[in-house]
Amino acid sequence: MEEQSQSPSVQNIFTNLLNSKTPPKEFFNFTKTSIPQSIDLAKKRICYNLEKFKTFYCCIALGFSFIFILFKPSVVLLIGLGVLCTYGNIHTPTVNGFKFTRMYTNSLTTSLVLLYIIFFNNVIVSVLALICLLTLGILTHAVTIEEDEVQEDV
Repeated sequence: MEEQSQSPSVQNIFTNLLNSKTPPKEFFNFTKTSIPQSIDLAKKRICYNLEKFKTFYCCIALGFSFIFILFKPSVVLLIGLGVLCTYGNIHTPTVNGFKFTRMYTNSLTTSLVLLYIIFFNNVIVSVLALICLLTLGILTHAVTIEEDEVQEDV
């Protein structure tokens, strides 16, 4: 019970995620782009820009995911399995006197995902391709947009 009270609620996470103080004009400002000269600068830019533009990146990912769900509705089953696994790990429900511990929940989810892969293997490949494309696009944007001058001095 104490772990749940200390962890942030889902509503707080979404409120924090969608609370953007960055105007869209900065997100689409491609005049401040350059290729970083070192790996350290690239890491610094990625960390800074992921935090600064997290609302825009999440909206892009949600938009593409919604379009993907429209084209492949069977992915809703995979999303449901993920939600059930998360719920089972957080709350450890009891059904007919049987308590679903994390081990049982994760084992059950793994076996159901394996069955899902057997029946819908083309969907899994498509989901992995979508994740790769979103990751490449977001990280490319995050690494090329230069940091603000104020942030570099700190």
